[in-house]
Amino acid sequence: GRGPGAVSFKNLAPLTFTLPTEYVSFTQCFAEMRGVWIMKTVGMSRGRGITITDSIEHVTYSDPVVIQRYVDRPLLLAPSGNPSSPRTHKFDLRLYVVVTQFSPLECFISHLGLARIAGRKYDPSNLGDLQAHLTNTAVSNELRSANTGSVLPLDQTKWTLWALERYVEDALGAGTWGKIWPRVCETVLKSLACAEDAIPAHPCCFELFGFDVLLDEDLSAWLLEVNASPAMDIDCQQDEDTKPRLIREIVRLLDPLPTNRDALLKVVRRRVDEATKKRRRKPTSQEEAIQRDEDLGAIFEGRFPRRDGAVSYTHLTLPTKRIV
Repeated sequence: GRGPGAVSFKNLAPLTFTLPTEYVSFTQCFAEMRGVWIMKTVGMSRGRGITITDSIEHVTYSDPVVIQRYVDRPLLLAPSGNPSSPRTHKFDLRLYVVVTQFSPLECFISHLGLARIAGRKYDPSNLGDLQAHLTNTAVSNELRSANTGSVLPLDQTKWTLWALERYVEDALGAGTWGKIWPRVCETVLKSLACAEDAIPAHPCCFELFGFDVLLDEDLSAWLLEVNASPAMDIDCQQDEDTKPRLIREIVRLLDPLPTNRDALLKVVRRRVDEATKKRRRKPTSQEEAIQRDEDLGAIFEGRFPRRDGAVSYTHLTLPTKRIV
């Protein structure tokens, strides 16, 4: 986000420009910093339209693109899951975040996320090998379908967040995940705060976002992008272990109430009659509040919508954590 709230946060995401709108600013920055950049075509997904370059000659701006400073020194892992094996592959986190409202901001981050692993060994000297730099499942699937070899099996390109936590604790030392997770939550929260003033209030609505976050060797959490309504396709066992349960937990979190349609119709008719007829006196605020609660109680059969900041279910098995 680039709204007023964005100026308060630094080191949230890699330096990013939108082209052609910010082409002049980008060229000035490139002249000062150079380095490697990743360019993404706007409106495309699943790894399509992505280029990695260290030359401004390869930067295109005839169509809308987003160009972002490439995060060097990414944290690597061993795709076998063996903590004593060499860490050779790049990965990122796909996190699922439910936002129930933006004003005030209320969001929940799920522990039912995924680690997505690049199909080939990380090689910073070969920018043309996207399979070594991108973690999109579709990119690895294309390579696997072409039978080019040297690509990870599908079941090794995704881990559950629980599996990643165990690996990190074993490979990097006890307590390491305890340092990473608060930084990840902070990155999610700050990014939502940046956009808070740009998103109008929509009562009785929610949105599920897919946050893509990259960790570097210093264990810093970098926001790569945010996807609205992320895909729930199931490609492997890790998806099967994660996504159906995630959907169930979201429904439990939102806790939609049953509606008594007969009671609703009765309330609507009474209110229409009251609006069209002259009253002897106007009810007090307290009387209106009592009547409102009685109407809601009848419509929702004695239950009431979840209050802001409250979790509607009683037994939480740790898949979801409220972060604001």
